[in-house]
Amino acid sequence: MEEAISVLVEILEKDKDAVVILGTKDPSHADGPLKLINLRVLIDANKGGSDNSNQDSNSEQTLMILFIQLGSMRKTFFEYPEILLMDSTYITECGMPLDSCMVMDR
Repeated sequence: MEEAISVLVEILEKDKDAVVILGTKDPSHADGPLKLINLRVLIDANKGGSDNSNQDSNSEQTLMILFIQLGSMRKTFFEYPEILLMDSTYITECGMPLDSCMVMDR
């Protein structure tokens, strides 16, 4: 998972308007809450030398949700918010659905 995180960090460094949200869950608590982490906020806090002891970085977490929105995607959505299509019919190799969102222009 660390390799995937480094790829996501590269995306955030190249596109300053990109957003990456990770949704993790503690596998030992099946009914426990889903923890949402804004990767950019976490990176910025680490650059500033902030204390992130509340991030539970030592506990084993299972990735449940990965949301990526590039700056160009965000710009298109704000310019054409009328129609938003969402599809999650494709199941990935790990058994989770892949959600695709598309904004339509007239």
